Amino acid sequence: MIGRRTLTFLLRRGLRAALVAGAALGLLLLLVDWVEAGARGEGGVTATLLVALLEAPGHLARGAPLMAALAAALAVAGLVRAGEWQALGIAGLGPRARLAPLALVGLLVGGGAAFLQETTVPAAAQERARRGSEASGGPLRVGEEAWISSENAVFRVTLLEGWTLGPSSAWRRLPGPFLDRQVVASLAWDGTAWRRPDGPVALPWSDLPPPSVIDALGVPGEAADRPWASLAMDRRPAARAEIHTRWSRPLSCVPAALVGAAVPATLGAAPFAVVLGLLPTAAWEVVASALQSAAGQGVVPPALGAWLRLLLALLATGLALRPLGRPGPSG
Repeated sequence: MIGRRTLTFLLRRGLRAALVAGAALGLLLLLVDWVEAGARGEGGVTATLLVALLEAPGHLARGAPLMAALAAALAVAGLVRAGEWQALGIAGLGPRARLAPLALVGLLVGGGAAFLQETTVPAAAQERARRGSEASGGPLRVGEEAWISSENAVFRVTLLEGWTLGPSSAWRRLPGPFLDRQVVASLAWDGTAWRRPDGPVALPWSDLPPPSVIDALGVPGEAADRPWASLAMDRRPAARAEIHTRWSRPLSCVPAALVGAAVPATLGAAPFAVVLGLLPTAAWEVVASALQSAAGQGVVPPALGAWLRLLLALLATGLALRPLGRPGPSG
């Protein structure tokens, strides 16, 4: 049985590798997003960098299985290179017992990605929508919220039924680069103007368009950028598929970490072993993403891609762990 000191030692190595993997993937995704934003002509260097920063949280959350696999592969490769992996084996700790703390690292990565998906990702999507609405001067809808730009303000309103709005915000433009934010708990359309429960509205709320304009807004935003509460009320296939993915992707980080660690544990600390440890995770993520896209179009059941990801991950884990009982270069 693994001791507390050994567990702490392996967890520390795994978490350190997770930070390195997260930083590396984050910087790579940020660079790609920055180049793409520049190619789309979304402003100068600072503007495109801000766009890239707002898109990065979603990419990190969706790339959590790869991050878990990379973290575990780097951790084990470092242990093998230093001879510490072999020393633990000589001390009587079996290969699978040595991998158990790295499975916990995968679980922590998955939990962190789930938290990021529910907090930072929707907030970043809202900020992208606000900036897009302000830049275009036109309405933009994201899930159950609408962003509308007028001459003097940008509005974010919560859409309810019966020509009513829930908690809503307005950013009124001030001289210079400043904005004045105003918040209301609710608004209702009386047929000619918006009103609060305690009376008529003043600027900037009097500039808010009527319900007919808001109802005519475009298609809701990407399901991957919306919080769970918004998805739960949406019966469309894309939202259903995303709900299943919110469960399966964090869970798949555990087998991803085990696969990523098992390959260098079997083949040694060579760089190709680390790369090879990432390939199974990359393969099942590609398959799951393709099926999720098909599910959003109603071609396949919403749950298929999400749970096939987990099935493939478990099969890959079984195959990767099988050689660990045999003698190998890592001991």
